[in-house]
Amino acid sequence: MLVRNVQQGRSLAKTLGDNVAVLMRGHGCSVTGRTVRDAVRIAVYLMVNARLQTEATRFGEVRFLSEGEIDSTAEMSASPLAADRLWEYWAGRSGYVPVQQSIKQR
Repeated sequence: MLVRNVQQGRSLAKTLGDNVAVLMRGHGCSVTGRTVRDAVRIAVYLMVNARLQTEATRFGEVRFLSEGEIDSTAEMSASPLAADRLWEYWAGRSGYVPVQQSIKQR
């Protein structure tokens, strides 16, 4: 449900702990990151991975990544190079034109 008071906010923060996302019954999820880019990346991949996991369950038992595999994948996808490339890709798909580029185009 929605967070409507300080007590619920504290409960959400406690549940989130050191994690980057928390599912909220009846409301979806909340994500956090060191930057807006991190939070967007986490939110997008949370949705993509949920869809993939749901589809994979139709084929039988799902074999999840190990803790080490999760850590390696997280490191790689959060690297500055990967994060910048993803952000540029998503920004381009959205039609966003950075201020510097729009000034040069005039």
